[in-house]
Amino acid sequence: MYRVLTVDDERYVRLWLKNCLNWEELGFTIIGEAANGRDALDLIQDNRPELVVTDMEMKGMDGIELMKQTRDCYPDTEFLILSGYNSFEYVKSAVTYEAVDYLLKPVEAEELKTALVRVAGRLKKKERLRNTILTTMEENKRYKAEKLIFMLVDSEQYAIDRIMEMVNDLELPMKGEGCIALILALKQEKSTEAEAVTAAACRAVKEQMQRSGCPVCCAARDNKIYVLLEEGGEGLRENEIRSQCERLRRYLEIHFHLTVLAGIGRKVPDLLCVGKSFQEAGEALEICGVRNEDGIYQYMDMPHAVQKEVIQKYDEAVFANALARLDETAARECIGEVFLRISSLKEADIETVRMVYYRLLTIIIQEIYDSGMTPSMLDIRLERFFRAVNEPLSIGQMQEVLLKITAQYVDTGRKLQQTSNTAIEEARSYIDQHYREEISLRDIAEEIHMSASYLSSIFKARTGINVMDYITKKRMDEVVFLMKNPALKIYEISVAAGYQDTKYFSKVFRKIYRYSPSEYRKMLLKEMDGR
Repeated sequence: MYRVLTVDDERYVRLWLKNCLNWEELGFTIIGEAANGRDALDLIQDNRPELVVTDMEMKGMDGIELMKQTRDCYPDTEFLILSGYNSFEYVKSAVTYEAVDYLLKPVEAEELKTALVRVAGRLKKKERLRNTILTTMEENKRYKAEKLIFMLVDSEQYAIDRIMEMVNDLELPMKGEGCIALILALKQEKSTEAEAVTAAACRAVKEQMQRSGCPVCCAARDNKIYVLLEEGGEGLRENEIRSQCERLRRYLEIHFHLTVLAGIGRKVPDLLCVGKSFQEAGEALEICGVRNEDGIYQYMDMPHAVQKEVIQKYDEAVFANALARLDETAARECIGEVFLRISSLKEADIETVRMVYYRLLTIIIQEIYDSGMTPSMLDIRLERFFRAVNEPLSIGQMQEVLLKITAQYVDTGRKLQQTSNTAIEEARSYIDQHYREEISLRDIAEEIHMSASYLSSIFKARTGINVMDYITKKRMDEVVFLMKNPALKIYEISVAAGYQDTKYFSKVFRKIYRYSPSEYRKMLLKEMDGR
């Protein structure tokens, strides 16, 4: 069934729409109604209907603005216009936003039915086209596109003629003045679904860029999306890349609930030089999370005087690993080694020192957050430590700052490690006593006097399951136990197990057991009778 939202400021029109014909016979179901565009937009965000049947003249937000804002976020939504005004501007807007039809009130039921049949046909055609593309082309072309992207990223390893052969095979329409590389990093927990989420996000990025008319090639790997854009021609101008990148970040955050960081390389003249732009995008990505509040950083904004031989010889992974193991000795040795290398350079300028300091400090801060801690737990004010990027501290002072914050991190980490087992048992005990109530991760963390992020991190690491999944498991165990009592109704069981919203309970239950609560209960009682 295709979901439908009806929008009209007159209640009798909404009522007439609901009852004038059998929607389900036509393949539709009305999932809600709204009296204005603003309320409709909220319902669209919550329910994602395939079709919106809307009036044009409404207070607050009219039909034109509703179509515009919906198209920005949900471009596949279809619109059917019912209007009492035969206005050229309204008709023009309907055409602009690709409405299926524009019907003048009063509308006859048969006229509406004809339009809905056309909508259903259009939606089915979209589905067939989408499925055909996915089943016959997507896998093969995506593989080739990903291979090309990573050939360009590692272009030094491949012959030029091999790269050009792949470009021609994919028939890339890039005929602009150059290319720009963009890397999007998706922050998500390690899980079996992470790879699928990254792949889906990659496809969404490609669709959004193509919808804006920009030739694009995308690939996904290790929670990162590598994007190759055309600059000039049919593509974006270099000064437009940042705003387009922000739109992509916002889209992924809304639809995939992900925090996204972005690094942007500089324009290069052709595909054969794209490896350099990707390298620059990667370097920009490394510091964008801390230095830029909006999570986007362009290579052109970086201090380009950095002498890369310093940091390239230094294995950052060794430093990060030492911190993760709470090995202060190894971490101090890493810091000492890199600053010794800096002091041995004949032409080490201040920008080199600042950048190395900044990158090492970024690794420490990242480890603090990855471990579930926060700077406040270490009695750290971040701005104090980052001020060396813009203020004249000596090399020795920068080294001391890094050693001090490393020591604080290791000391706090060891103390928390000692108390984590007790904290987990306290958390479990609290959940066991209160899972029938509305409890959250924050409630549990406050009860045991621990930060929510740190509790989440250690609970998952020690038990193999996150806190909210543990609560769900306790509730579902209770549900199955109560189902054995035939005197209890499903909604009574739902409430008794901690779910006040029966619809939400049914959704969660079906996701876990693949049956509705009623279906599962019948099987359970039948099995009990057979014993």
